[in-house]
Amino acid sequence: MSNLGEFTIYFYAIFTIFIDFLKFTPLVKCNGLYLSISRNI
Repeated sequence: MSNLGEFTIYFYAIFTIFIDFLKFTPLVKCNGLYLSISRNI
């Protein structure tokens, strides 16, 4: 049961991180573009 519980916790953590990644992907792209522009200046 402990292995199943750990698997559930890991799966939930990865799932929430994946959802947050999808949510903030446009923000990350904008920040990456901004950082690349500020580096060139």
